[in-house]
Formats: sequence, C-alpha cells, structure tokens
Amino acid sequence: MDVTALEGASLGPYRLLRRLGVGGVGDVYLAQGPTPPRLTSAPAPATPLPPGPAQVAAQASAQVAIKVLRATPTDTLAQDVSRQIKAAADLHQSHIIPYYGVAQDATMFGVVMAYAPGGSLGDTLDGRNGKALTLPLDGRVVARLVTQLARALAAAHAAGLTHGDLKPNNIFVRTSPTGGPFAVLSDFGQGVATPTAAHLLARGAQLAPEQATWAREQLHFAAPEQLTGTTLPASDQFALAAIAYLLLTGQAPQRETLTPPSQLNPALPAELDAVLRRALAPQPENRYPDMRLFAAAFDEPLAVVAGSSLSASAVTREFARLSGPMPAVAERRATAGPRPTGAPGSSAPRNAPAAIGLPGSPSQALALPADTSPNLRRPLAIATGLALVIALVTCALSLYTLNSGPIRSARTLPGFNGPNAATAIPTATVSADQQRASQQATSQLAAVSTHAVVFSDSLADNSHHWATQGTAIFFGTDHRLHLNNQITSAALTVDDPSGWSNQLGQGVLAQVDVTIINAQPGDLAGLRFLVSDNGDGTQSYYAYFISPENRYELWLYQPGQNWSFMASGYSSALKPGLGATNSLAALVNSQKGDILLFANGQFVAQAPLSAAGPTTGAVGLIVLNNGAEATFSHYVVYPVNA
Repeated sequence: MDVTALEGASLGPYRLLRRLGVGGVGDVYLAQGPTPPRLTSAPAPATPLPPGPAQVAAQASAQVAIKVLRATPTDTLAQDVSRQIKAAADLHQSHIIPYYGVAQDATMFGVVMAYAPGGSLGDTLDGRNGKALTLPLDGRVVARLVTQLARALAAAHAAGLTHGDLKPNNIFVRTSPTGGPFAVLSDFGQGVATPTAAHLLARGAQLAPEQATWAREQLHFAAPEQLTGTTLPASDQFALAAIAYLLLTGQAPQRETLTPPSQLNPALPAELDAVLRRALAPQPENRYPDMRLFAAAFDEPLAVVAGSSLSASAVTREFARLSGPMPAVAERRATAGPRPTGAPGSSAPRNAPAAIGLPGSPSQALALPADTSPNLRRPLAIATGLALVIALVTCALSLYTLNSGPIRSARTLPGFNGPNAATAIPTATVSADQQRASQQATSQLAAVSTHAVVFSDSLADNSHHWATQGTAIFFGTDHRLHLNNQITSAALTVDDPSGWSNQLGQGVLAQVDVTIINAQPGDLAGLRFLVSDNGDGTQSYYAYFISPENRYELWLYQPGQNWSFMASGYSSALKPGLGATNSLAALVNSQKGDILLFANGQFVAQAPLSAAGPTTGAVGLIVLNNGAEATFSHYVVYPVNA
C-alpha cells in the first residue's frame, strides 16, 4: 500500500484531500466527511437534543485529520495503535487532541482525529505554516508549555500509557474557550517507530527526502533506551526536556556532552541547568521520578527569576504564536469540563489546584502546578515555594498508577507515617557510574546465588508452616501465598518460619516472585529484611517495595522515627501492571555496608545501610495499604558468606 499517493481516495466515510505530513508508521491526511462522536467510554446523555440544520450541515462537511498507517486492519501494529489511542481518548484530558476512532477498509487503516489548521509547533519552527518563530524563546513561555504538556503526559502515565513519540510535530497550540492559548498533544501509541529510525540511519538506507528528514527528527528527542525498543514514562520526560532545551537555546541537546543551557542563553537562570541535566540523563532511573516533579522543578527557577521583561499578557501572546488557532471540534472538546476562571492563557482556575482530567475522570487526583500568570506566580513563589514542593513530592510518592482498572485517589492512612504519608520526601538515589555499578552488582548476585541455600519454599502450600491469618495471609487455590492487607493503619507482614535468616550475620540474599493482583494508587508490595525485634514488641526493618507502574522503593522502618526514605525510581527491569509477576531480590552485605536491589535478574538500585538501622534479622514479605493484595511464590534465602 502506497500511503504517499492517496490524495482523492476514500477511506470509510472520509475522502482524503491532501497529505499534511509524513511519519514513521504512516502519513497524515486532511480528510472531509462526517464528524463521529468523540471517542470515549463515557455513556451518552439519556435524551440528547436533536441537532439543528446548521449542525447537520457542519457534520456533513467536517474536516478531520486521518493518520493512514502502513498496516492493514488485521496487523498487530494497527490493533496496538488503535488500543492506545482509545485509552488516550478516555482520559478526558483537555491537553490531548481529540480522537474520533478509526476509518478502515479491506487494505487500509487510519486513525481519525481533530484537524489542526494552524499546524504544529514543528510546522511553526520550520516555517511550514507561514509563521516565523525566532529561538530562543522566553523562559516563561517555555515553562507554560512544559507545565501544560506535563499534565497530559502525567494523565497518560497514570493510565498505564506512554506517548513514546513526543516531538514538536506532535504538539499543537490552540485557543481555549476563554480566548487564551493552550497546548495539546497528538500521536499517542506510535513510539514503535523510534528504533526503526535508528536502524535506518545506522545502516545508511536509501530513503526518500521526507523519510530521511523524519528519521533524523525522530532521534532528536528520543531517549537512549528507546533506541533499543524500550519506552518508559521517563522516556517522555526526556523528550519533553529535549524540546524545552531546543526552545530555550535554539539548539537540540547533544547526547555526548550536554552544554548547560544558561551558557547558550544567558537570560536563563543557572538553576535551570541542573534541572535539564537531570531530566536528560542517559539512564531513565537518573531522571525525575515522575512528570509532575519534573514540571515543578522546571517551573521553579523560571517563576522566581524573571529572565525577561515580558509582561504576563506578552507571555500569553508569545505562547499563542507557537502554532495556529484551535479547530471548532477541539474547542468543543475543551469546553466539556469546567471552564477556566483565571486570566487568559491560564489552563486552570485560580481558586483551585490544577487537576489533570475532568471531574470524575480516572486522573482527577493527579495535580500539577497551576499555570498561573507570571505576575501572580512571582510574588507567591517565595512565600509558598516550600509548601508547594513538599506537597508535590508527597503527591509523587502517594499516587501510583495502574495498568488496568480505575485510577483513584491515593489514601493517606491516619496515624501512619509510612511511604504514603506527608512526612516522606523522596529523591532518586543512583550510582555515580551506573554502568559500572550494574556490572559489579550483577556479579555479586551471581556469586552469592552459588552459595548453599539456607531456606527455600515454592509457597505452593503451607508445608513449612508460615503464620497464616484467616483471609489476610493464606495459601490460595493458585498455589501461591496471598497477603491481603485488611489493616487501615499499618503494613501487613509475615516472616519466613525458618529462623535461619536471624543467624546470617554477614548478610543475606532474599528472593521471591511477587504478583500484585489488587491495588490502588499508593499501594506497594515486596520484601522486608533485617527484621529486628526491639525488645518492646516493635520491630525495625528495611522494605523493598514495587508498584504496578514499574516503580521501586527502598525504605527503613524504625518505631519512633517511623519511615526513612532511601531510594526510589522507575526501572525498565520491572514488568508493569496488575497481574504481572516480578522476581525480586535484595542482597545485603553487612561488611560492605550496602544493599543491592534487583528485579528479574537485572540490577535496579544500590543504597548504603543506615548507621542507625539493623544489621541482622529475619526476612519476610510485606504489603502496604488496606485493600491491597499480592501473591508470592519461589521464596529463597542465601547466606552472603559461603
């Protein structure tokens, strides 16, 4: 099928008028035809009003954009893209361009979306839409763009989605119902093209000029892990940071050596250099733990340091120049939720936190900094900065996203200062030389795994006499040990019955397969180790948690001091989603004074043992939060000393 020569052809009820752009998995066409209902799983009104004559005429001659994929309707690629686009549409997120479903026939498959007559940010940067945009842009203009796009990406990540193909050609700036500009994203679910582009350029393939341009542009903003076929939420953060770097400096970031942006644009505050350096880190675990924290860190130095003489209205005008006006169908989508009550250019009410999604939508609880006017931001920044940072960091730890099922508000347990409480302020902890640390850690894991096993249990039944507890700790018909937390103010734990681990003075390697089968945001499951009795009925221990969104955490629990944060982040080694089984391993070496964490045989993180924490003790299992349930199997304990 030649998707470059389809002008004038029909696809379903649409007529393809002209090609708008070329991509790795298909080309985008302007099309004419009926506008289908907005693609969503929300129920239709019980008694919809009949359309008037003007509405009928408009629907009969509506213009849409259709991305015609290089795939037939039965291809895996087409089905996967269709699934992800439907999921993105169900987010009810005003910063995601409206999708209308698919159009297909026996040989062609296309994705139908709102048409953007003003073109994309990429069109504006290249002058393809008749506009001229001189780089670098004012920092506050870019901060507004980053904040708005981060809302859409955080909502997608909360639904188990990644964009995977974030670049200027997929960013559009439209007009909100209040007349101010706001940014929207398109082309979810097409990150599969990135490794293809890398392969084509690496082998010097003969490409048409448009295809060659696409392949080069694809790699400008792709995270390193995407070149090998792995796309994570942290990959979208890398791409958004790379776009921001380009807009702030006029240059795309170099992969080998990153020039501090303040050296290329002296108007930028030096504090911004560290923010972009972290977000553009080659290893995903070295970046910010999630999109919200990146957006907050990016906005902070630009909100406090003026960086230019632009007024708030001038920032709004400059932001509006990024691309053209929003089409009517997209404007109707934007008005589906509460109308913003702030000044033009604001994407959220001034009198309430900016929430991702609409009331009742799965992503309602995930908040980002309000996209307020710089004139309002700057006086408030110093007075409220610390409280905002603490709130955002707490939110980052409290909200965990699932790969299936509804996303609901995270729960803060009363009287429980644990990993989901307001006292926790995590920051990512990683090795200075990740590659070397990974090789050394993997070698240690392999060496200790050759030692004689001190305790092993498949957990298929209770032949080893674990301390079961009714419907909370039990062996199921699936031949696994279940921990179903029914406690509202503490974690649910059970330790292995062997007693051997208390005698492992030089360290221990504990391994278990964990499957989270029921969870809400903020729920965690995993291993606990060095469980030490304090003589007063309390225990101190370390806990290695995972969440269903391929995130890990390491904490130290000590009664009186409660939970102390040690490490967290995303890891491509973890399999995301409810029902996914991950093999966890925690290697504690008391002589070296460190803890090594692994998932599915791959190194995840390293952290030092706390001087105030236990150095020996039992090993067991743990599930955090009332209502969370996980199953465990293939439990093994090794001594560190042979």
